[in-house]
Amino acid sequence: MPTGFQGACATSDGPLYGAGCLIAAAVAGLATVLAIWLAALVVGGVLLICAGICALAGKRQVTSATPLVPQETVDCVNLDAEAITERARK
Repeated sequence: MPTGFQGACATSDGPLYGAGCLIAAAVAGLATVLAIWLAALVVGGVLLICAGICALAGKRQVTSATPLVPQETVDCVNLDAEAITERARK
């Protein structure tokens, strides 16, 4: 198993670390103008708003997707059940 820098690059954690660094840079940049706690609060609020927008967009895509029930299969199973029931009555 790779360790150190190679291990971080070989896993899917690399983009997560990159995003964390960019968030820290945004807080540090705003801290030059605002108090550090306020800069962190602003960046955190913007991230929550972005997450909410992404969640709503994802929900809209899921609700507009085709039904999860394979209708053709359900119809075939119902026809099979009717045929079995009909044969059982004979």
